[in-house]
Amino acid sequence: RLEEDSRVVDLFLRICYPVVNPVLELSDIYEMHKAGHKYDAMVVANEAHVQLSGFASDESTCLRAYAVACRLGLEGLACLAARTSLQLSFDQVLQTKFEGLELISGSAFASLLKYHRQCQASVVDKLLQPEYWLNHLPHTYEPFFYYVDSLWVSCCEDDPQQYLGVYHEWDDNNDVGYTAYDVPFRAKCWLTEFLADLRENARNGRLPIRDAITDA
Repeated sequence: RLEEDSRVVDLFLRICYPVVNPVLELSDIYEMHKAGHKYDAMVVANEAHVQLSGFASDESTCLRAYAVACRLGLEGLACLAARTSLQLSFDQVLQTKFEGLELISGSAFASLLKYHRQCQASVVDKLLQPEYWLNHLPHTYEPFFYYVDSLWVSCCEDDPQQYLGVYHEWDDNNDVGYTAYDVPFRAKCWLTEFLADLRENARNGRLPIRDAITDA
């Protein structure tokens, strides 16, 4: 007598036979992967692995896929699912009661939350700071920053800090360019306020990492 139920056996045999493989539900993946290894049918285990990767790449199923991957010891797919989960806010991950949560240990779920926090900190400390944009904008800073010696724009009181950047100037009359390094700039007020708002929402877990980066 087989331990597996009729649905698992049916899916197992359909994958083994030379016909189009069935589309597995996420709830089938765990049992199919186990059965593939149990009966030394790697074609079944590999198909379960391939289809699990699709669920791990989908923001609507990535948390369940993370649970399944952790339970099966599939570190690569667990990492993929964790990266996909960055499309969700920290609050969404923390508050979601998803099917399959019982499959993983508390430490595995804590690792996912820690990963979110670390990514949030990285985004807040690097990508959402004016200095990052000063160093990554291609050529012109005018919409975002102003040269400190410019008198026509007042300093933003919320961010009086100076940032060193590369100053580019093009002389259309002589068709030549001029570049100076380590030139002091200050962020314009709108950029300072905009990034500060994104930082606050990212820190509080209300804004998904993906949206923070996209908005910036």
